[in-house]
Amino acid sequence: MEPIYLWNQGEEIQITDDFTLSTVEEVVQTAKQLKKKVKRAQNRSVHDILDVLDNVSDTLSFDPEKLAKMAGISKQEAAEEAEVVKQFLKKDNLIPFLETEFQDIEALDNFIPRGTVQAMYRPFGLFLHNLAGNAIIVAPGSLAIALVTKNVNLLKLPSNDFYTGPVVAKEIAAHDKKIGEEISTLYWKGSNNNIYDALFGLTEKQPHPLIDACIAWGGHNSIKPMKEKSAQSGVHFVEHGPKMSFAVYFSKKTPPKQIKNALPETAKDIVKRRGRACKSPRFIAFQQNEQMSIDQFAELLRDEILNLNKTYPPTKETFSIVSEMKNVFRTQGYNIKIPQTLTNDAIVAYAKSFDDVSPELIHQCGDRSILVVPFTNPNEIIQFVEKHHLQPVLQTMSIVSNGNPQSEFIKEISFQGVTNIVNPGEMDFIHPGDSHDGVPNFSSLTMMTTKHNNSY
Repeated sequence: MEPIYLWNQGEEIQITDDFTLSTVEEVVQTAKQLKKKVKRAQNRSVHDILDVLDNVSDTLSFDPEKLAKMAGISKQEAAEEAEVVKQFLKKDNLIPFLETEFQDIEALDNFIPRGTVQAMYRPFGLFLHNLAGNAIIVAPGSLAIALVTKNVNLLKLPSNDFYTGPVVAKEIAAHDKKIGEEISTLYWKGSNNNIYDALFGLTEKQPHPLIDACIAWGGHNSIKPMKEKSAQSGVHFVEHGPKMSFAVYFSKKTPPKQIKNALPETAKDIVKRRGRACKSPRFIAFQQNEQMSIDQFAELLRDEILNLNKTYPPTKETFSIVSEMKNVFRTQGYNIKIPQTLTNDAIVAYAKSFDDVSPELIHQCGDRSILVVPFTNPNEIIQFVEKHHLQPVLQTMSIVSNGNPQSEFIKEISFQGVTNIVNPGEMDFIHPGDSHDGVPNFSSLTMMTTKHNNSY
């Protein structure tokens, strides 16, 4: 077994074959020590933090082979994901995000004019990050957002990513020892309620919360207990997941050439991050028309996915999941059809209508398996969402419409829960001003304090 390195308050911890999980006592002690550093972090200038992260972005180095093995993706995609992390940490990237959410980043350091009052955004203190391992950006991104808002951070690593969080924490410490001491990356089983109850102050021995806030990533099974414990203890809670994203092709008035030009971008959205990230499309809604049939569309999309094999080679997991999804689709009988294919590294099936599709079937899609669903009127999409109560899980929607305004549909689907509307090929992009799950990325990790008189 290759050594695993965790990070705890400025010290690298090597874990080898005698791997032991963090105990309740160890996690409680770590949380208490981190709490002592909250005041120091609060008094640090946001500009100093941005400078440190900018320097980290220049020196940070990931091993593409380790990343690829961990995430189950190709080395090429792993290298690209590593570059995404480095670019995210750059000061020139972070400042526009902060300016969009806080108007003036000085509000993170001092009171500044806001309307008829003076306002300042303060950190919560000690943040517990209950992380998911479905995308390489999760641990570095969650940590960076909390750092620039001056929080101290305890990262609970996911079982499939012991790598990215500790690597970033160690590199931060190389540039600023004190900030490195304000970060811990530990691991315990997600089912260990004793540790969580102690952190949330829900035990006789620990009747008060050790943490001030919790940000949770992942699926329903990991999010629900964190939400419940936060509510019980009065700890601030930020939720990211579980989510469902999709693409819509308004093809009735869209020339076939434009549809074909958009398909490579949709294929990229499907392939990246093995189709398992919250922004990965789970299904494609295709408007029926006389110029292109749904089976033609499905075959063209499948071919574009296969074309990406040269750039992002499929993994063993891909072959296994595509083979499994073929069987899943076939069990649906005549309601789901699969275009003839001789390969096991991509599958694009298509339904007869939304009436033949269940959320459970859609959620199984991913890793180069996708379902296309035809519609005539966009209200069919709205009705599908309402029928299956999907409002809480909707997130990103890409759209192709040939410049034809779809303002009514976009407004209605927004009311149904969609939080980001983007172009094909941009589903995993985050722009300054974007939300994540409808929640501001940075300001949700702060509280705003106002004062009415500038003389005090």
